[in-house]
Amino acid sequence: MSPPLPTKPRVIGRYALHAELACGGMATVHIGRMFGPAGFQRTVAIKRLLPHLAREPEFVARFLDEARIAARIMHPNVVPTLDVVAADGEIFLVMEYVQGESLSRLMRTGASRRLPVDVACAIAECMLAGLHAAHEARDERGNPLDIVHRDISPQNVIVGTDGVARVFDFGIAKAIGRSQITTDGAIRGKFGYMAPEQLGGDVTRATDIYAASIVLWECLTGERYFRGDSDAALIAQILMPPRTSTRSIAPEVPEAVDAVVLRGLSPDPAERFADAREMALALSNACRSASAIRVATFVEGMAAESLAERADLVALVESTPALELAPRADGQPSSLRLRAAADARQPSAPRPSLATAVAAPAGAEVLAVPKRGKGRLVGLGVLMVSGAIALAAFGRQVGLAEERDAGPVPVASAARPSSSSEHDETAPPVVSSDPAATASSPASAVSARKPPPAPARLPASSSPHAAPARGPLAKGTTPTAPTKPLKMDLE
Repeated sequence: MSPPLPTKPRVIGRYALHAELACGGMATVHIGRMFGPAGFQRTVAIKRLLPHLAREPEFVARFLDEARIAARIMHPNVVPTLDVVAADGEIFLVMEYVQGESLSRLMRTGASRRLPVDVACAIAECMLAGLHAAHEARDERGNPLDIVHRDISPQNVIVGTDGVARVFDFGIAKAIGRSQITTDGAIRGKFGYMAPEQLGGDVTRATDIYAASIVLWECLTGERYFRGDSDAALIAQILMPPRTSTRSIAPEVPEAVDAVVLRGLSPDPAERFADAREMALALSNACRSASAIRVATFVEGMAAESLAERADLVALVESTPALELAPRADGQPSSLRLRAAADARQPSAPRPSLATAVAAPAGAEVLAVPKRGKGRLVGLGVLMVSGAIALAAFGRQVGLAEERDAGPVPVASAARPSSSSEHDETAPPVVSSDPAATASSPASAVSARKPPPAPARLPASSSPHAAPARGPLAKGTTPTAPTKPLKMDLE
């Protein structure tokens, strides 16, 4: 049964830390999620230095060295390191998550603890290819780093469900330029996979070849190469290695494969293979290794239960409430924030406000007005509406003046009171908006015979709703308002 997930995962930068997958003496490995812009998400493995070791400069330096070394090795047979995060006084290494099983568990699962010869050779070839990539790694200037893993063992080899084996955990690797220098006499690595020269501190790429040969020997035989109840007994065997043939325990192993293994187990580093690639090629020529599909089928059959539990755990992690990148006001890099599950769906767009609609040009997409500064936008919109009304009124009067200049206009009955029966031809006509009055007025004939007088300018004190005067007024004549007041449609 897969371990339960916390209700709220721990957020570290742009990563979410979930359940623990494995635990060692120096760090724990967790399943995690990496988040990025535009909904980007990725499942990762996060290696966390134990909190009490995070206060020790020696262990922190070693942990950071592992990240720097692994970042320079780019090969499909090496688990890549993606990022390093320091948060709350702790150090985290972000690595690629590989769906698979460690070689040590695969060896323990089988009844005979032996792997099929073709599968064992295929895994060993991948392991040797990854080691060769580490040995040949270079720095940014192209200088060789001379990396030596120093801790090759079945625990540090993972076989994925894609049929590819990968090397990981360069925590005690030796490399040029490493900030953490081991003290004289310190021994790094596991005694069960240690070369004789490693006890004296002489570590080269031949040391990794020796350890890889022990791993292959154990995969083919199902037994431990060095046996001892104490470190002292193991050290005695390392100094005087047995060099036992694989065929003496597993007769099905081809002689050519056994010869490759024994050469790699030579106590003299000079008698071993020149590099890991040479041993991989010799192994490929000695045995027809299994294909990636064959290895993947073997892994899925041997570790079906654990793989299913881990797949359920990944599905549970990926179904947790969504997280999003939250920008920070201080200009620092964005961090993650939890978002409720209901908020994960895209909210409906709010209706635009009046101020936004007025300010947007014709045909432009209208966006919602943010809450901050909304009052200022509304006030601005009111001012813009008032200005639009004033411009419309001014434009209407300009249009009327242009119509008057264009030709004769209809007039009302007369400027004098309607009770008078006399009509003064010299009286100025008055604009009317009533078509009926224009048709029945006898003064319309006067407008037809005489050209219209020059228009007079509108006095500054005149109301915008009063009809403008046309020409000089007759003596004793008082201008009157039009029969119907001018109305302006502002809608």
